[in-house]
Amino acid sequence: MTSLLDSQTREAAVEAGPTTRPSLNKWRIFLPLLLLLGFAAHLAWRIWLIRYVPTVVAHADEDRYLLSARALTGGPGGFGNDTVAFRRLGYPILLAPIYWYVQDPFKVYHYAQLIGAVISAFTFPLAYLFARRLLATGRALSLAMAFVGAALPAVVYYSEFTLTDVLFAPLGLAWLLLIHGWLGGRTNVGRVTAAVFAGIVVGYAYVVHVRGIIMLAIHLGLVAVVLLSKRSRYALGIASAVTALLVTRLDWLLKTVVGSSLEHGGVEPDSKMLEAVTDALGFVRMVTDATGQIWYLGVATGGLALVGVVVGYRAMREPGDFARRAVFGTALASTVLIALASAAALPPDGRVSNHVYFRYIAWLAPIWLMVGIAALVGAEQRAKLRLMRDAGVVLAVTMFVVLARMAVGEWFSPFDTPEVSFLANAWEAFRPFKAALLAMAMLALWLLRRWFIPMGVAAIVWTVAMVSVNVNSIQPMVALEYVPGSRLVHDLGVTSDDVVQSAVQVDLGSRLNHQREVTWSPVTEFDALTGQPGPSATVVIAPWYPEKANEVCEEEETKDCHSVHWDGTALGWTRVYTYENKDRQWALWRRTGVTPMSSRADVKATQAR
Repeated sequence: MTSLLDSQTREAAVEAGPTTRPSLNKWRIFLPLLLLLGFAAHLAWRIWLIRYVPTVVAHADEDRYLLSARALTGGPGGFGNDTVAFRRLGYPILLAPIYWYVQDPFKVYHYAQLIGAVISAFTFPLAYLFARRLLATGRALSLAMAFVGAALPAVVYYSEFTLTDVLFAPLGLAWLLLIHGWLGGRTNVGRVTAAVFAGIVVGYAYVVHVRGIIMLAIHLGLVAVVLLSKRSRYALGIASAVTALLVTRLDWLLKTVVGSSLEHGGVEPDSKMLEAVTDALGFVRMVTDATGQIWYLGVATGGLALVGVVVGYRAMREPGDFARRAVFGTALASTVLIALASAAALPPDGRVSNHVYFRYIAWLAPIWLMVGIAALVGAEQRAKLRLMRDAGVVLAVTMFVVLARMAVGEWFSPFDTPEVSFLANAWEAFRPFKAALLAMAMLALWLLRRWFIPMGVAAIVWTVAMVSVNVNSIQPMVALEYVPGSRLVHDLGVTSDDVVQSAVQVDLGSRLNHQREVTWSPVTEFDALTGQPGPSATVVIAPWYPEKANEVCEEEETKDCHSVHWDGTALGWTRVYTYENKDRQWALWRRTGVTPMSSRADVKATQAR
């Protein structure tokens, strides 16, 4: 069967007409400029969106990386609420240099966002290279596909936060391009360089996040297949594998530097993953929730990624260019295996989005989107209809699984499902059916003969989606974090002369905010039900629920009982501030007789130190 991608390549060549030297010279002049302007546009878009997110909202992930970065520079660590499996320091090492120059946690966060925005914007030029080398599309179409792919909310959304997700779109694209260069390079030097750097990239992905384990396993599996089929010299495959394994040791080295300054908690994923492969119900849960991620992949890309997956699967099985087949096979394996592993590891916390937790495979969205667009642009109308039919069938089957998995009483957060929340215009509940219909309507636009029309519509929809998501989802989360006058150092006069302790019953988000604000020493914790602050403490942050002062906490785990009311007046403490904002209620207490350094001059001097 003739590949649809090959058909697209021929049509693009016919459309472009005979190649002339003047046209080549024109591209040589303007292509670098267009790539630079596209990168600048994506960077500016991300920086503009950052204004919606002035502080951490994704607890405890963002806090974990910021506290880890601070600990790497010798500063105090803290309680990141992370597990051993998820504590990886490849991302914090990129943020650590910020602490050499800045200590103010709000400025640190902003600079970390800027670093993320720059890294995320590199998705555009890398996507262009992917389109040119793997899909063989013309320069104009490749630029357009790359621009729209890099503008996907699946890519842009995470650049607003200090999350490892911001790294994986450019990392994933670089990895796949390097694999292609290793197996299909024209020169020995190029193949050697690509093989080694492919190992470096996937090894670093391992150090960044637990999904990198799956990527590393796939890479090692690819090396084995390549060597057994004699598609590459043994030395190159072994060099790529050894390099990847050596780079993974960076995780051990960085953890050695941090030592015990970071406490960890949370639920380790091992037991859930073991259950998924040994228990029938666990296996069903894993497969169905992974299927939900494939559904979300389709909806988040207007159906295009499902077309891409179908085409990529067929192209992988056809004889021909081994390097391209290997890349498609690697991308497909990453999509399926990461979806399965993340579905198995997610804790059963009653969150409806766990059934469609697309976040860990979001980095593959621009790849499959471009494959889908390339196939549709190069196909005849009947072939387009068949591709859309296949994508529609996949979307319908996976949506049925999602609907079957949804249970009454599951709670919902729009933070997890930005694209679906926007398409369904539902910010308080999960509405998959409406979102799927709109995604298929967007896909139907590709029946038009002019590809720039649906391409432009997609770009507009995703641009509006990002603004809408920030207004309707992120802004309410930001408002929960701080109210005017609630910052410990900036507003409440807490200084480096203070020893700060916090009750474990204070909500996790507030506790983590305070750990980041107190930059001179760790914020130690005490149990407000069974213990008291230490004798060295000068400032205490404790839960404040005066209306529940006489109630008995019925929670089995006392540290999770957030209705505890702690009044330190009789113990020699003076309440100097009370924070009440929705379900967050805490009070700041100062030991009676201890004078705070509350003048602005003192506070500024403290910050300067």
